[in-house]
Amino acid sequence: MLDDTSRQIKILIIDDEKAVADVLKDFLSNFLSNNKEMLIDACYDGLAGIECIQKNFYDLIIVDLVMPRVGGLEILRYAKKSNPHVLVIIITGHASLETAVVAIKEGAYDYIRKPCKLEEIRIVVENAIDKIKLYRENRQLIKKLEDAYNELMVYKEKRDDDKKNP
Repeated sequence: MLDDTSRQIKILIIDDEKAVADVLKDFLSNFLSNNKEMLIDACYDGLAGIECIQKNFYDLIIVDLVMPRVGGLEILRYAKKSNPHVLVIIITGHASLETAVVAIKEGAYDYIRKPCKLEEIRIVVENAIDKIKLYRENRQLIKKLEDAYNELMVYKEKRDDDKKNP
């Protein structure tokens, strides 16, 4: 089994406004630059985003809500079907209570209104990365517990056999 804690955290940014996607990618690359465990991709429409999700495993997706052809909610649904543990942050200039509720019910990690402050993005992304790391550590600890339990059961069976056949 792959040690999840050593695997890169992969982030995908999807926004049909190329300038927004590039600014987010550059900003996240700069503030995460001391962390070599991060890989950040960007694409500029929903269909390209779906193709990226089909070809790669992402831990975190930042997606614009309103885009031509394929919007953020469709990407959220597709991403969650592909990887139920992916965290998806919806960003939008068309915020409404209705879309926020739908996004959160569909499994979005967060919902941010545009124009968003880069500091707000930084905090949300840092929290998401912490959650990803905790999830990975939890899975690794559960695996270690299962292995230890299995070893204990093998030892117990051997001991029981030794008692039956002295």
